[in-house]
Amino acid sequence: MVFDEYEWSQLIDARVTDTERLRAVSATGALDTGAEESFDRLTALAGTVLHVPFAFVTLVDDRRSFWKSCFGIDSAELDERQNPVGESFCQYVVATGETLMIEDTRLDPRTAANPSIESMGVLAWAGSPMLSAHGEVLGTFCAVSDQPRSWTRLDLQLLETLAGAAASELRLRAALVSANAVSADLELQLRLRERLGERGAYLAELAKDLATASSAEQVSRVVAASAPGALGAQFVNVDLVDATGTHMMVIHSPSVPTTIVERYSTIAIDESTAPGCAILRKEPAFAHSFAEFAAKWPEVADDARSVGIKSAAAWPLLRADGTVMGALSVGWATEIEFTPLLRGALLTMTQMCAAALERGQVGDSHHGLIRALQRALLPPIPKLAGLDVAARYVPANHHLGFGGDWYDVFAIDKTSVAVVVGDVCGHGIAAAATMAQLRGSINALTRLKIDSLPELFDDAEDWLVDSPDFVATIAVHVVDLVSNTVRYVSAGHPPALVVLPDGSTSTLDQGRRPVFGVRGPRPAVASVPFPPGSVLVASTDGLLEGTGKSWDVAAAELAARVVRLRAGSAATIADALEHAIDWVPSDDIAYVVARRS
Repeated sequence: MVFDEYEWSQLIDARVTDTERLRAVSATGALDTGAEESFDRLTALAGTVLHVPFAFVTLVDDRRSFWKSCFGIDSAELDERQNPVGESFCQYVVATGETLMIEDTRLDPRTAANPSIESMGVLAWAGSPMLSAHGEVLGTFCAVSDQPRSWTRLDLQLLETLAGAAASELRLRAALVSANAVSADLELQLRLRERLGERGAYLAELAKDLATASSAEQVSRVVAASAPGALGAQFVNVDLVDATGTHMMVIHSPSVPTTIVERYSTIAIDESTAPGCAILRKEPAFAHSFAEFAAKWPEVADDARSVGIKSAAAWPLLRADGTVMGALSVGWATEIEFTPLLRGALLTMTQMCAAALERGQVGDSHHGLIRALQRALLPPIPKLAGLDVAARYVPANHHLGFGGDWYDVFAIDKTSVAVVVGDVCGHGIAAAATMAQLRGSINALTRLKIDSLPELFDDAEDWLVDSPDFVATIAVHVVDLVSNTVRYVSAGHPPALVVLPDGSTSTLDQGRRPVFGVRGPRPAVASVPFPPGSVLVASTDGLLEGTGKSWDVAAAELAARVVRLRAGSAATIADALEHAIDWVPSDDIAYVVARRS
């Protein structure tokens, strides 16, 4: 798309000052923070591989381009690690949301007037956008030269790979900051709830059951099943506002007839029902008798009469910040006097339910976060001619649910495909961040070192390892669709499995060197046949170690399973392997199945 100078200026200003984008930049928590190795390693790698004097990880707000990492510039002062957004080249990437590669900034009409050409000597510039989880441009990963420069397609691929690794780190931080904020608010609310004291044995028992519920649905089921006995009611339903804010989803007590459950599983939020009134008005709604019920909510009176309702109440479920998440609706088979004691019991139960629901929603968000992290950190599987590929990731059962196991599959050229698996020691945010850096670096270096695979791990260690406690295992497999072979090297990683069309198997236990992070002799490239109909299974150690059996027995069972399934698709084999995991993983499990078409 071509813009005149005025349109170009207007587009830049609109995108740079976009409210949602600025909110996403702020949410990373990385503005005005010091240098960190996780980013500096990436820019150092870019500077060396691209042969440029400068490389940057930048975050762009509405005033400046902040240099989170600046290879080639030695400055620890924050005010020296930034420049005005109007003088930055990052503004152009923010405007378009696309990678920008300029061979001579003085000759490009978009950049020719930029003052940084004179003040900073920027004559060639290439930058790729770093995106938030929702697609907003946070800033750029850019390479800078003080001489005109012709950028290649390989330069573009490396830059976009490194930008993705840096963006993954930023997204992890934003997700963690958000989760911590929600958890802190919830803990405060729970402490307030504790001051309410005991409300009787039945409420204590209900509270005990609520404490074990880990999701919003579980909380709703507990309340719907247990609360009627505590209140002497015919039913206690939980009505949760849906994502649109226009309807409520109803969790019914077991005592409610099936015909009513089916009719009222989803209800519009309006004043035709008691819970609708409670939600819209943020205050309790009562009916002391059936006559009062029919007068207030005539549209549902016949159904209430059919199940014997004589009185009813609905109480809004409020979050700690005062917003409404739904309502607790109660029905009695007798006329009820809403005494201060009953109102107090209803209030206490509602508060307990609201607190548990809010905690459950945090749990739901936690699981959503894990799925988002998986999508952000684990790459999609490309469609490759001649090779059917499927991959799976099973998180461990620990506090974050995401660790250092990873895979990567990518085409090197039209006839060669790389299948990489790795495992960074540890779990949690640090291991996940290190994994993202390592995966991006191995991806880029594998493309560069395709004809010299033994050098791959040494080169990666030069830039990613400077601490003796950094340990990882990696295996790189290159499937050659012309020679019908798999060439491979491994840094301490469990050997992969190859099943040939006739059912014979090979364990890829050659081409090895010590684990990544521990220097050792370069491995010799090993090779095995891989004709059409063959299957490669490359995995991390959790797939075998978690069985509780010896390694040899678990490996033999895996091989036998793949032999039986070898005629199926890669997805069929991958699904069968996942279904065979009949234990709760204490370690992450990542694996790739590749089948020659």
